[in-house]
Amino acid sequence: MKRIEESILFFEDIDLDLEDGVPRVVRDFQKGEFMEIVNSPDCEEIFADVLSASLDEPLDELLEKGAQQFLDKSGSDHKEAVRVLCVGAAALCAWLQRAQCGPAPAAEGEEGGAVRWLGGRGREAAARAALERAAGGDAAPGARLPHPPLLLLAAAALRPCAAHPLLQTGRWWCARALWAWQRALREPSPALHARLAALLEDGPPGPLRGEAWLWLEAAGAHLCFGHLRPARAALDAAARAAGLAGLALVGALGKRTRFQQKDLAQLTLKVEVDDSSPQTPLLISDSLPKDLRLDDDVRLEKVQFTGDGAPTLPPLSPVQQAVVLNTFILVQRSQPHDELAHEELLPYLQVVLSEPQLWSVQAAALVLRSRLESKQRRTAERAMSQLEEVVNALKGPMPGVRARLRGLLATPLPLLADVQCDLAHALVQLGCVQSALDIFLHLRQWEAAVTCYTLLDLRHQAAELLKRELAVQETVPLLCLLGDATDDISQYERAWELSGQRSARAQRHWAMHHFRRKEYEESIPHLELSLQCNSLQPELWRRLGYAALDTENWQLCAKAYRRCVELDPENMEGWNNLAKAYVKTGQKARAWHALQEALKADFENWRLWDNVAAVSADVGAFDEVVRAYHRLLDLQSGRHVDIPVLQTLVRAITSEVKDSEGQNASRMRPQALALFGRITSQVTTDPEVWQLYAELTASLPEQTPQTLERTAQYLQRAHRAAAQKQGWARDRNTCQKTLSLSSHLADAYLTCCRVQPEPQRLLSSARLSLKSVLAAVRQQVEVAAELSSDVEELQVKLDAVESAIEVLRAQ
Repeated sequence: MKRIEESILFFEDIDLDLEDGVPRVVRDFQKGEFMEIVNSPDCEEIFADVLSASLDEPLDELLEKGAQQFLDKSGSDHKEAVRVLCVGAAALCAWLQRAQCGPAPAAEGEEGGAVRWLGGRGREAAARAALERAAGGDAAPGARLPHPPLLLLAAAALRPCAAHPLLQTGRWWCARALWAWQRALREPSPALHARLAALLEDGPPGPLRGEAWLWLEAAGAHLCFGHLRPARAALDAAARAAGLAGLALVGALGKRTRFQQKDLAQLTLKVEVDDSSPQTPLLISDSLPKDLRLDDDVRLEKVQFTGDGAPTLPPLSPVQQAVVLNTFILVQRSQPHDELAHEELLPYLQVVLSEPQLWSVQAAALVLRSRLESKQRRTAERAMSQLEEVVNALKGPMPGVRARLRGLLATPLPLLADVQCDLAHALVQLGCVQSALDIFLHLRQWEAAVTCYTLLDLRHQAAELLKRELAVQETVPLLCLLGDATDDISQYERAWELSGQRSARAQRHWAMHHFRRKEYEESIPHLELSLQCNSLQPELWRRLGYAALDTENWQLCAKAYRRCVELDPENMEGWNNLAKAYVKTGQKARAWHALQEALKADFENWRLWDNVAAVSADVGAFDEVVRAYHRLLDLQSGRHVDIPVLQTLVRAITSEVKDSEGQNASRMRPQALALFGRITSQVTTDPEVWQLYAELTASLPEQTPQTLERTAQYLQRAHRAAAQKQGWARDRNTCQKTLSLSSHLADAYLTCCRVQPEPQRLLSSARLSLKSVLAAVRQQVEVAAELSSDVEELQVKLDAVESAIEVLRAQ
């Protein structure tokens, strides 16, 4: 029976005549006759206790109890356990056929998809209510969930199978049902997440030949909740099991447009395959969704690479293509949505679409490419036509349902209603707003419909539409949308009360009402309440962090951004803002570690490196200060200047303080001198940089004549840069700094002249510099009076220089 379980799990065709006592439901499952199984006597027998139960009892609990009792009665009979598993799997597949992959069952009327032994449509309202109760209020499925009894039956029948000791694949089928359930919901459900996480914790059942497919399903489930770290781990395991050694974006010369004369660098995906790994058998489907040509008068269908410039793409099996497709989703979730991201993502889809094999992989890749292209002017029309083609393929009769189900749950193919929404959004991009509105109204997607009415300058009709629907039934989503359409806060209050003060959505809309108006202080309580109701809202954590940052609520800011980076460890902005919150709360060591994580997400951001340099200086990580500053010079063409950071570095070295590792900071003197040499090769007119360079040089243990001369030269460069600044003598602070610098210059020359062969030349240069400074200061009577002591001190230094010159002349 284990072989039969595996064939059910992967929708494989096996010769059932070779197996003894195969249950009839298994044979029907292999034929794809899922509704026949659901409405068969075998299924009725399993849930016999449910048929006589009171309708007042929760339907999901009754169904689960019926399945559990049947399994308990069957004891150690593996065949009877497989029978229950097959019924649950058939209910799930029947739901997937109607909600996601098709084909639309032939000759199904209003009663189509009904579980007849549950009382037909009389039980649909109960099933929808049970799904809503089990998933949580805001996660209610609404109109996008067709045939709720099928999904409820699948989840209830498969839950006891998960813990059955004889069923190797029961746990995974239960996870599949929960994930399908989550994908049909409006919001992430914490209740479903907790159950699903527990089922996925131990990884796929095994060992199985199709293990890679199961790892991909796990990755997709984690991505569904926005948890990127476990998703990446599952995806890495899938790649290893599928024999993919590596995926990397590389550049190659080629042409993108028809009229391009010169080859330019183009991004492409390099795929490395591990030939030693076992390969999943090839599963080539018939009647694949058609990939439409671009047919643009400028842009080529695909990049034409020059000669051997592009890496050769090895033949990929369907499971390897699915790994590439899920990697696309992971990369897309990990980076901002901009033009550069579009260029980095498209090569993943081009690899998958270059060799169509499996129906589910091909359909998913076409939808994802259309989503990218709908935002581009030259590809928007192809995107719209492609989505229309995919919708027709999903509804079309060929291929059969089993061919479509192979690999389906391991791909990011959206539900049919979502693909239709994508088509409507593509129509909006092309200006066909009325056509898009018709689709949204048919799908009962009220939020998108309100947006269309707004674009058509018919906002009053949006309010009327929502009020008509509310007259039929008051719901939290409709009240929230009415509040958005009318800017009426009382609608959010009504939605909050209607939900029994449990709706994350009501508080979210309420918060965003204030947030969009930059009323951040008012938005914070509502953001917090929404997240208390449902913590699986990554975007809302980010908004809470921003609102707290703007209002300088640093403790709350740190809490929010900590949650952001837990959900998305590659969120550079989150790590950076978390570091700022830590700095403001005096936790500079934690800020430094947060910035190190931010660098992993964005190594090319100069502002981030600037923060790293500043915080590293504060915590005494002086080796990191030097590294960060060199990186800043790389990114800023060598012209970056941050005086406070450089001052901290120089003071630490000259004062021989202990660094963060307990070592003497003076060990960094050679690296710091090299850094200043690099800075001053590009920045030649900043007096403070030259003065710090001089201080660092003067701190060398061995003061040779060459060292003393370099110190004097650097101070001379600093003095010249300061004296050349227009109006320096009129500003008290600048004037005081220049007087102090001149005093240091005089001391340096008096010291240097003792060991130099031409001391009179050096002293004459010093005298000229000091006289010009004193003359400029004395012209500003008020400033000179305020700085009289500094002026007198410099005059004393000038007298000393002149005396030294007189002594040299007398020799």
